Amino acid sequence: MTFDGAQPSIMPKNIYNSLRGAHIITKSFTFFTSVGKSSITVALVATILITSFWAHTAQAQALDTVSADEEKVVDGLTVAERAAKIDAYFAQYNLPAAGYGKVFVAAADREGIDWRFVAAKAMIESTGGKFVPKKDPDNMFGWGCSDKAGLKCKDFASKEQAINEVTAHLAGNRESTAKYYKDKTLSQKMSAYNRVNPKYQPLVFGVMDKISKIDAPKVLAMK
Repeated sequence: MTFDGAQPSIMPKNIYNSLRGAHIITKSFTFFTSVGKSSITVALVATILITSFWAHTAQAQALDTVSADEEKVVDGLTVAERAAKIDAYFAQYNLPAAGYGKVFVAAADREGIDWRFVAAKAMIESTGGKFVPKKDPDNMFGWGCSDKAGLKCKDFASKEQAINEVTAHLAGNRESTAKYYKDKTLSQKMSAYNRVNPKYQPLVFGVMDKISKIDAPKVLAMK
């Protein structure tokens, strides 16, 4: 089999890259042997080339994984389309959470939870980051706050950290809170999160529905 730089259409990319890399190593080995290098030098060069090749392969596979995550389609929508809907929902009210759509979506996809859920909770808990604890302006979720229990709000370093951490907890992927959220429906998760307000769940589900239905291109074009 020969390689002229073009990837055969019928061969998977990872297999093609591996074979092509092996071909390059073989040619390099042959070259150094033909010019009369010592066996030690040849072995050293071959080792360097092989190490470099496998490092390159691992990096390429990692990039392929990232690319696949970025192209993940949920509810018939790509990451970019879902992020735009979240951004548009918050942007129409000029709220601080606008612009964090991709963070919400990436966290949801990574942790395995509905992509609209945490964003909707941010709207209900703090009006999209507009009304937040003075000592923790990045806590859009009231996470860890309880006047009745006398608990101090969780101090997040950024809105990104808040989104990522709260999403992981609500998905049931943090040991300290897994008993409340792991393997639970969204309704059950909200019951664990807020047992006091009977209107809480309808409000969150209502925002989720609005995020799904919003015409993101139209709204964002006006901003």
